[in-house]
Amino acid sequence: MANYAGKDIAQAFIIASIEYLSTDGLLTAIVPLSLLKGANNQKFRRILSRKYTIQKVVEVAGGSLSPALGADLAVIQIRKQQNSDTPTDFVILQEPESSDLNVGQNIIEQRSLDLESQNILGDYTLAPSEVIRIHQITDELSSFYPQTECFTVIDPVKQIIKGSRVDEKDLRGEGHYPYFKISHANKEQSIIRFSQNSRKYTIADPSDLLISAAGTVTTTHIPERQLIPDQNWAVVQFDSREAAIVYDGFFKTKIGRELLEAVATGESIPYIPLKRFRRLPVPVFDDDQITAISDRLKMLNYDRTDIDQEATEAISEIFIEVMRE
Repeated sequence: MANYAGKDIAQAFIIASIEYLSTDGLLTAIVPLSLLKGANNQKFRRILSRKYTIQKVVEVAGGSLSPALGADLAVIQIRKQQNSDTPTDFVILQEPESSDLNVGQNIIEQRSLDLESQNILGDYTLAPSEVIRIHQITDELSSFYPQTECFTVIDPVKQIIKGSRVDEKDLRGEGHYPYFKISHANKEQSIIRFSQNSRKYTIADPSDLLISAAGTVTTTHIPERQLIPDQNWAVVQFDSREAAIVYDGFFKTKIGRELLEAVATGESIPYIPLKRFRRLPVPVFDDDQITAISDRLKMLNYDRTDIDQEATEAISEIFIEVMRE
């Protein structure tokens, strides 16, 4: 272990085990599920996916291979060869009722995916529950919308940045820039404080779309005036307010909400890292479609943050009608 001082013990175990294999040898290891997802282990997953071939990853749905340990475990198979064209098998098993595990009878979901081209989050996650869910929702997205692209690639988007944490000393009871939190959008908090400092913090414009990056990850908001969004917002800067309205509407449809939920991570509090936002697949609309959809959404006159089932259905119908046209 001297060569792995300061490193995660599970990471060190996997790397050391692979080093002892002969070329083309296969390692099957039981690992903490946390090793397969989350930002802390992303560099490790990048090494695995680029230096070796990840052959199979197995996870138990909502449980563990060994419940008595009190930790969620998964199985990963890694072949000691440069990443080949062989797809990776992602498998989800139902939780076994006893110590006897009949893998064939316990499979809930199984998909073979190319990590480079089919898993949109790449090495951000190798957890089968996340990978398969994301692939299912992107399949559904592509079947409904003729063209999809990563969020940062579509023409109306200028960039996606993070909100700011405003220093308490900069906050006042009144001022030019409201400090806007997710709790304000959700109407859980009514008192808004202000800052005069525009150089130090992110400023969101009325042509920007705020998307919750933590907690209730399906919350979206379009500012009516310039404000400072809290650090838990992802700020999507568009070239027009009409485009912001269209994508705000998209994320209020059933498939849009499910997409945000699918890419969220975190054990206790869901959150979406900024890198995931940037790789998020979204529909591509031309200028005429943006104009048509935004005009019809404005006519709905709905609460742009807190919508009910009726509003969700009405918004979805607008997208259906425009796509048919």
